[in-house]
Amino acid sequence: MKKLLFVLVSVLILSGCGTQEKEVFETIGNVSVQEQDLPAAGVIDIYLPEQAAAQTMAEDGVQVYSWDGYEVRMETRSAGDIIKTMQEITGMNTEELTVMKQKKGDITLYQTVWSTTGEDGILCGRAMVADDGNYHYCVSLLNPETVNSENLYAKMVASFQISPADIEK
Repeated sequence: MKKLLFVLVSVLILSGCGTQEKEVFETIGNVSVQEQDLPAAGVIDIYLPEQAAAQTMAEDGVQVYSWDGYEVRMETRSAGDIIKTMQEITGMNTEELTVMKQKKGDITLYQTVWSTTGEDGILCGRAMVADDGNYHYCVSLLNPETVNSENLYAKMVASFQISPADIEK
């Protein structure tokens, strides 16, 4: 009887009945995710005084208007890192800025102010970035510290709209 029990236990052990199955892990790498097609970027519509009616330059998608010491820059960038966008627009580290965030419909608005020293003295800057999830619509205003731009900037922000790209003016 002992021999039979010994043979039976040996057969069970050798057949693997008493062992646990090891987990098998599969590594998946280099999976390509198909990017979604982004909608066309809109066009920034904003109040500008008559003196700014003529665009002074456009470089790399940046529109620049200047008059009486003021300079307005407008550009549209791909959405993503808002901190990087704010740093590039202001030229300052975002830790040095106070950035206000608010929702306006489906768009998130980020606004900040800063000052910098230029060739002609101290310049005051104000910036607004509208994030619709696909693009950052950026508007910045620079002016000498001796000029009060509060009312102008308020009109610009109040009039800010993003129009579809396919609408001709």
